[in-house]
Amino acid sequence: MAKNNLSVLYIVTVLICWVCCSYFGCEWTPDRDNPLDPQSDVYTPPNKASVLVMVRNISGSSPLSGVTVTLLPSGRMGLTGFNGNHLFEGVEDGEHWVKVWKQDYVMDSTQVTTVVGIIDTASFKLNAVPLFDSVSVTSHHIGHHEVSHDTLISFYAIITDPDGQLPSVSVMFDGTVLGNLEYDQTEDAFTNSFPQEEYPTHSIYDMIRRPFVLIADDQANGVNTSNPYYVVRFLDNLPVFSSPTYEHVFTEHWPTLVWYTYSTELTYVQNVRVFDNDDVLWWDSLSIGQEITQVTVTDSLPESNGLENPDWYYCTLEIVDIVSNTARSEEIKFFIFP
Repeated sequence: MAKNNLSVLYIVTVLICWVCCSYFGCEWTPDRDNPLDPQSDVYTPPNKASVLVMVRNISGSSPLSGVTVTLLPSGRMGLTGFNGNHLFEGVEDGEHWVKVWKQDYVMDSTQVTTVVGIIDTASFKLNAVPLFDSVSVTSHHIGHHEVSHDTLISFYAIITDPDGQLPSVSVMFDGTVLGNLEYDQTEDAFTNSFPQEEYPTHSIYDMIRRPFVLIADDQANGVNTSNPYYVVRFLDNLPVFSSPTYEHVFTEHWPTLVWYTYSTELTYVQNVRVFDNDDVLWWDSLSIGQEITQVTVTDSLPESNGLENPDWYYCTLEIVDIVSNTARSEEIKFFIFP
């Protein structure tokens, strides 16, 4: 008896569901994604053509996925897959343009002529543009004892090219080419410094907080322009030693070098260097805190062979602010003679 009641309940439930679906229009419709189904959105009529788009890197060694492919004039679009290909089906026969684009690559296009029943191929080798990984622009004020001081603006740029090409890099300021950067293989970076006489304004003060732009050209139509970069500060004043004075004579082999406080309003570190008469670095102390105003040379400096032609040493004090702008003192020369 219980079994019969369950059967009746099941039949009634099914009837109710059918009535509800019929009344509210919730009929089930299967997906029509079969290209052989005339009612499918992807149906390819037998009297149409196809275009296979193949995209590789500039050497042709690697497929490029995620490339936007546009077929004109129809405006159909797609993306290349992991194999670098995209297939347009159901294309009208005749003349078409295929355009390909991918971020950080040079856009390209070509014309194809399609024929019914034939798969036409459009092949591309895209050139990657150089990429700016990091760029710094800094000012440098260098003192000299007997000649005028040097004022420099320096550039340091790490630039990569996915194709492995070495670009040429130029510096633009206010619409004028300031000069070119040179590739430093040791640093794996592009660098150069420009003196004040080469500035369009002939004054570093007119260059502060005005935009510099780098242009990298891989010589294969791959050109990229950097964001603007700025010199944010120029350190007008030079640091000054209080001891030694110029042409000072030390009697000890471990002299103490003393200087005046540079600034109480600026955050910076200090570098002290001692060179011999052949401009060879003999001793240095780097990243000294700004509250310190003296250091003692910890390496014994050989004494001079005599007073008539002394064996000179030269010391410099360099100030480096938090964005790597620098000011370097005049060279102070001294020798050791107990």
